Amino acid sequence: MSKSIYDYIAAWNFPCCFLSKIIIRYRSLKLKTMKKTILLYLLVYFYGVVSAQKNKNSFEKIDYYFTYKNYVENKPNIPEEAKIDIVENNSQYINYKSIISISTGEKIKKYFLIWGIKYNNELYFNMLNAPIEVNARKIFAKFDIVGKRYYVILLDTNKEKKAIGFNSNPYGGGIVGGVLNMKSKSTWKDKGGNSYKILFLDIQNPTISPSNPDNSLPLVLNTEKVLELYNNDPLIIDKLKKNEYMVEDFINFINNENTK
Repeated sequence: MSKSIYDYIAAWNFPCCFLSKIIIRYRSLKLKTMKKTILLYLLVYFYGVVSAQKNKNSFEKIDYYFTYKNYVENKPNIPEEAKIDIVENNSQYINYKSIISISTGEKIKKYFLIWGIKYNNELYFNMLNAPIEVNARKIFAKFDIVGKRYYVILLDTNKEKKAIGFNSNPYGGGIVGGVLNMKSKSTWKDKGGNSYKILFLDIQNPTISPSNPDNSLPLVLNTEKVLELYNNDPLIIDKLKKNEYMVEDFINFINNENTK
C-alpha cells in the first residue's frame, strides 16, 4: 500500500509542534492548488460556452432578388423562398455563409450571384457585385439611403472594413485633369474625422452590369464622380482643392436630389 505524506512525517520522528506546522502548511497548499484547478476548469468552461455562442450561426427568413430588375418589379424569391445563414450581423452589413431553400433545406442555386436581399425591412446589396476596389465575398451591405433617385451605402473604413474587401485604397485613380489638377480619391471623411467608402446607385441613369443586363450596380464615389454630380460647381471644386468636401456634403446633396 502506498504511503501518504503523513506516514513519512511520522517516520521521521519530528517534534509535534513542528509536525503540526508542516501538516497545516501542506493542507493549505493542497487547498490552494484545488482552488486554482477549479478556477481554471471554470474559466475553460465559460470560454467554451461564450465561443460556442459567438460562433453559432443563425438562420433568418429573407426576401432575395437575383437581379436589380427583380427588385424594381417587386418579384422576390424566384424560384423559391429562402433563409440566410448569418455568420455576423451588425448595423451596416451581414456576413453570411449561404442562402438556403426553406422547402428543401438545400442551398439556392447560384445564391452568391444574388443582387440584393431584404432583411428586417432593410435593403442590402451583394458586395460581390460591387466595383473591384471594394468588392467582398459573402457580404451584404445595407443601403443607408433609399430615395426617389439615389440609393447610398456608407461604409466606415475602420468599423466596416470587412465589408469593403481587400482591394480598397484611398485613391480612385490617377491625376484628375481639367478643372482640378490633383490626385483622385475615393475615401471621404465626415466632420468627426471618420473615413468612409461611399457607394451610390442612380436609378434614373443606372450603371448596367456588363455581365447581366438586368443588373444595375452602384458606383464608388470618387473625385471625378463628385465633379460630375455637381456639374463642376466652382464652390465644390474649391472644397475639393482644400480637402474640405465631407461626407455630410454628399448626404445633403443626395437628400436634396431625392426630394425633387
